[in-house]
Amino acid sequence: MLDRVKSLDYEKRIEICKLCPAVRNSKGIGLTCGIFLLKNYIPETCGCKLSWKAKLKDQSCPQKKW
Repeated sequence: MLDRVKSLDYEKRIEICKLCPAVRNSKGIGLTCGIFLLKNYIPETCGCKLSWKAKLKDQSCPQKKW
């Protein structure tokens, strides 16, 4: 089973992401770290869907913001 962060921590992570210039709001996907599924296409991005990644305890921001 995947360990998840607390709801408040999730919200903090998403707010941090929203301030990042590399984050994209991809149509039909939502917020992504850079271009969806293209790791490092934009330097220091992972291409992840942030609503999934920000919930998981073992995940971190590629730019070390959380």
